Amino acid sequence: MKKLKILNIVGARPQIIKASAISRAIAGEFAGEIDEVVVHTGQHYDRELSAVFFDELEIRMPDHNLQVGSGRHGRQTGMIMERIEDVIMNEKPAGLRVRLSNSSNVTSVEFTFRYKLSDHSSA
Repeated sequence: MKKLKILNIVGARPQIIKASAISRAIAGEFAGEIDEVVVHTGQHYDRELSAVFFDELEIRMPDHNLQVGSGRHGRQTGMIMERIEDVIMNEKPAGLRVRLSNSSNVTSVEFTFRYKLSDHSSA
């Protein structure tokens, strides 16, 4: 059976926390069915706002880090769009998993529609 590949996109601390439950479930109960690819936009990039949560919540580090950093909304959105498109084209996922709260989500939803991917969003 072919595994369903999804991109789990995070960019800020609240998204990492929310994504952790999904990541743990996929790694455990659904490991044979779902191939999760974690993409970090890099909006929260220092250890205290990012990596510490991956460590403490016991989820694996991202497969891709877009290294967007901080900046104005338009700059961040543009960089995320450019970089996430490359990830989507290379990974060829069936869908995206995003949490609707910031710039990383605005661009992720755009590509969900553009590439007709399955949307697994949550608030």
